[in-house]
Amino acid sequence: MLSGAFPSGASWQNLYCDTKTMAATGQDTTYPMVSSSPIPSLNAVSVPGFPKFDTGVPDIYRHQIWKRDFEKNGPANLNMFWLSSDHTGGPPSGPAQVADNDLATGRIVDQISHSPYWKDSAIFVVEDDSQAVSTTSTVTVPRSRSSAPGRGTASSTATTTRRSR
Repeated sequence: MLSGAFPSGASWQNLYCDTKTMAATGQDTTYPMVSSSPIPSLNAVSVPGFPKFDTGVPDIYRHQIWKRDFEKNGPANLNMFWLSSDHTGGPPSGPAQVADNDLATGRIVDQISHSPYWKDSAIFVVEDDSQAVSTTSTVTVPRSRSSAPGRGTASSTATTTRRSR
């Protein structure tokens, strides 16, 4: 359920549709959100309007809000995203939320990896709540050196699994 910081009418479906409108037309969101941190020093370095954790907000909406800031200001020295649809507790079905989370994550990686900032970037993706005995993390970097003869630099992605105790 959407919390009190969300504008009237900002349902999951409406935010999903608003994302498509923002992407297609360049318009600002119909549902601007008030977002602030309980840690005041974080407010100065946070993307204005980026929604807090709430499974009632599609992750592709979060991507679109971040994308506008990224295109205007470039990346911060450290970007952290909390994409909550992987928790599958919101209004749409669980599979729809997982797909939304995967799509938003892919779009963020695509945006960064096709930008002039990519050569100096590293992307770490960690599933924060696997609800299992292990979780995965992925590191994506623009190039890595291979020790194998005849191999040069290339894009690289590594995935690791960590067992919980």
